[in-house]
Amino acid sequence: MTLPAQKADFTRVSNRCMVTGIVALSTTVLFMLTFSSMRLAPSQQRSAFAGWLQAANKHVQTLRVNPALVGATDIAVPTSGKPSPSTAPSSFPKPALYPDGFRLSNLSNFTFVINNDVCGTAQIDIVMVVTSNTRAPSVRTAIRAALPQQTLAELRMRRVFLLAELPPPAVDGEYDRRVAASQAENHEHGDLVSGHFQDAYRNLTYKHLMGLHWATTYCPQAQYIVKMDDDIAVDVFQLRERLSTAPRRMTAIGALFAGTGPIRVPDNKWFVTREEFAPDRYPTYMSGWLYAITPDAAARLVAAAAQMKFFWVDDAFVTGVVRERALPQLRMLDMDQLWGRPDATGKSTSPFTMEIDCIYQCAAEQEASRGRCDTLVGPSWNNLLVMRMFLKQAEYCYRQRCGRRRLMPAACHGATKRRRTGMPQQPEDLGDVAR
Repeated sequence: MTLPAQKADFTRVSNRCMVTGIVALSTTVLFMLTFSSMRLAPSQQRSAFAGWLQAANKHVQTLRVNPALVGATDIAVPTSGKPSPSTAPSSFPKPALYPDGFRLSNLSNFTFVINNDVCGTAQIDIVMVVTSNTRAPSVRTAIRAALPQQTLAELRMRRVFLLAELPPPAVDGEYDRRVAASQAENHEHGDLVSGHFQDAYRNLTYKHLMGLHWATTYCPQAQYIVKMDDDIAVDVFQLRERLSTAPRRMTAIGALFAGTGPIRVPDNKWFVTREEFAPDRYPTYMSGWLYAITPDAAARLVAAAAQMKFFWVDDAFVTGVVRERALPQLRMLDMDQLWGRPDATGKSTSPFTMEIDCIYQCAAEQEASRGRCDTLVGPSWNNLLVMRMFLKQAEYCYRQRCGRRRLMPAACHGATKRRRTGMPQQPEDLGDVAR
């Protein structure tokens, strides 16, 4: 026999369970519908995508004329993690994160495997697209630690890492932990963009073009796109300052290579056959290590590349071959000529160094605590400690408003071939700095 009080308790528990079940079922159905609409890209999404670029350009011009309009729709960046999407409605319709397949270079049905909109409708000065090895999440982790999203947001900058698919497991049906790891990394940080092509050295052109396409499509309000590799250190604080006075249309800024040609030695990593590229000289092009380009020029290069024969040497192809044939009006500005300055001895210093020695000395020499280094860009060669030291010194000088360093590191002079031995690799190696 059930007592009245027990019966009431039983009724309340039953009602609670029923409500919980209904909520769970509704949530599941809503998730399935949302996922389906995202992946299937219905006709109304395709229609919005077709006219999106025109609407986006109009929106960007409005933001530039009246920046006050941006405040209500900025992305909020919490201190604990990735940017959170704004709850305010977008002023223009962006395409779905996973639109129908489209042409990218000679890929007739390109799709995104992982995609993120890190820009939203915030006012963005620079968006960084970083070519990264899908197999090396530790490098991306180190970059995030040295240059967090919160710091980028403070500078009105955003960053995504460009990945691709890995070859399938050796055994059919085997659980692919690498794919799961990439998905987990993206779930945590929300800053990956991965394309439906295999991650290989000779597919870097796809990554390059994918990055420019992504930036012009999902971050069109940016003043500049910075395309870079993940083994390059860059002083984003000075770079942003210098790009703020750079031209806003049809411009690319980087390290210019002129008069170079393909390597014809068969056993060389960069061997190029005449079938791949017949001429003996490349057109003048920007180093793919890092360059900055205005979105209007980037969009034109991506579109033109889809009409040309694919070539795997990505920087020579995108800013060389494609530019020469389809966008000769693009202004190619060399960093040395634009921003290089003589030091106290009259020697010319370069903002774009080819030497990791310069990157290390910018961060480690005695002058580092009192003055900023003129060097903006240089290789880290995956020495993650040196890269972090350089970025943290650059941030220190930005916040402390350091003056210009009186004596520039010797490795920053163009004619110097000095090499430092015993460069630190791990934190415990830093005891060598004072010697």
